[in-house]
Amino acid sequence: MEPSLQDIGDYNGLKGEKKRVVWAVLVAGIIFGSIVGAVNYFYGHPSDSIKTENVGKIPLQ
Repeated sequence: MEPSLQDIGDYNGLKGEKKRVVWAVLVAGIIFGSIVGAVNYFYGHPSDSIKTENVGKIPLQ
């Protein structure tokens, strides 16, 4: 059974453990996003590449 809109409290009404869980999820998301962004920045672009030529259209079978 899903809760109705009247049963769902907003963040301002949260106290104690629930408020800490919300903060923990937000902080974990920011930390994880920062790590992914840093890894992508440092390792996301290859330092070498293979030169390719324009091959034109490939016929379909």
